[in-house]
Amino acid sequence: MNIVNRDKQNRSRWFASFTAVAVLTTALSYGSAANAADGAIIVARALDVGTLDRDAGPGDMGNMVIRSILDPLVLLDRDASIKPGLAESWEISPDRLTYKFKIRSGLKCHDGTPFDAEAVKWNFERMARPETTGVSAIRNLDDASVEGDVAVIRFKTRNDAFIRALGALRYGMLCPSSDKADGTFAPIGTGPWKFISWTKNDKVRLERNDDYVNHDPWIENPGAPHEKFLEFRVVPENVARIAALRSGEVNFAEPSYEQVAELRNDPNYKIWAGEHSGQFAWGAFTLKVPPLDDRRVRQAVVHAMDRKTYSEIAFEGQNSPINCPAPPNLPFIDQDLCAQWGQSYDPEKAKALLAEAGYGPNNPLKLTISVHQLPGWDLMHQIMLQNLKDVGIDATLETREASAFMADIKEQNTRTEGIPITWTWGSSGLDPLSPYEQQFVGAGQFNGGLGAEMDKLVAEARSLEGDAQGKAIQNIMQYILSEAFVYPIVSPGWQFVIATKSSTTGFVYQYLNMMNFNDVKL
Repeated sequence: MNIVNRDKQNRSRWFASFTAVAVLTTALSYGSAANAADGAIIVARALDVGTLDRDAGPGDMGNMVIRSILDPLVLLDRDASIKPGLAESWEISPDRLTYKFKIRSGLKCHDGTPFDAEAVKWNFERMARPETTGVSAIRNLDDASVEGDVAVIRFKTRNDAFIRALGALRYGMLCPSSDKADGTFAPIGTGPWKFISWTKNDKVRLERNDDYVNHDPWIENPGAPHEKFLEFRVVPENVARIAALRSGEVNFAEPSYEQVAELRNDPNYKIWAGEHSGQFAWGAFTLKVPPLDDRRVRQAVVHAMDRKTYSEIAFEGQNSPINCPAPPNLPFIDQDLCAQWGQSYDPEKAKALLAEAGYGPNNPLKLTISVHQLPGWDLMHQIMLQNLKDVGIDATLETREASAFMADIKEQNTRTEGIPITWTWGSSGLDPLSPYEQQFVGAGQFNGGLGAEMDKLVAEARSLEGDAQGKAIQNIMQYILSEAFVYPIVSPGWQFVIATKSSTTGFVYQYLNMMNFNDVKL
């Protein structure tokens, strides 16, 4: 089967059912909806947030919302240099074990409570809880303390990534009043937008913080955002999102890969692209479930996957297949070396490995592909399903919305029997070690930890610097690729574009696709 040629000639068939549903949904869901009101920025996105708790693994979709509410201790300028945020200055000990942050005076949370060094201490103690996920830069935290207006953060081992990580997407500072006495949680911060409400699978609504003072060098506006409200609305269907943008019901919308070209050629619309994504897509396995505990079976599955076609067809050539399980163009990420360690597209090799493991036409391997909905990825998973069937694997595809997927795969990774699963996810960052620390060290975000050997390799790499650390990072990639524990797919891993009317100004994509609306004028 020549899936590349077939899809190039008949690609619309992959989208026919999506389009029909989207048009119907637009009629039912948006026909009576009010248009985007003056003073309201409404962003139509494909996915809802999984959680608004920074420390519960919200993923990038959640973090983009959360960072509109929370400001960080330090900020990253356009050249990735570190600038003051909530901390007006800082000191780092020569051994990189102790960090001291002098907190600006007079800072207020959205509810009027003070934000001070004690609040910073509380944040790091909260992030250090055993149940916290997604904050790998504070692993090996020793303690947090206060010296007047200075928050002191100490680590058990050297932590070179810490200061830069604090300016990234997932390290905004919560106010202690976010945790309520009755055990509930609502995000309260010091940032430009205040949390109002979250209706699951519908929208998150924020209101301007009129008292906001800006210190972000990317932003020209010195004070509060220009517009009154900011709403992140869930609109899963591609056609419905752009229809809402055209009608004025929303003023920001995620386009599909097909729609980008169309909108770029229309002078009435503007495409904003993120230039600092640090994203990559990858896949993994429920390793405790036989036969995925057999390296030959894992390698066979990866050999069956045509990543070049995923990039060309599912993502319209707007990204590239990758060989390394890390964002390209970071130090020490060598795609040629990774190609030697990993598994290239080779259906015949896949069939041979399956036969060696005891699988064939009379005894096909049963495998589930478990994924979540996302533009580009939906078609990629359909092609992936066909790839696996082409080598004789009895594969099925299960697609969930993001929060349901995260909950399910976390449970699936604890199983030791049943139908084996391969699953896909994406990571982003400016530090090549952070995705490994987040996903594969200890239990990992989704209970996908790779065990003591991985823990040891990552800890060793984190303790080094310069070329020695680079070699250690390459050792980690060689280990996970040769064992086929993880397989890289493409980079960037998901869309880093958003569409608006051409009259909209001031939007900024910052590092790791962090959306900033402070300068936006509609």
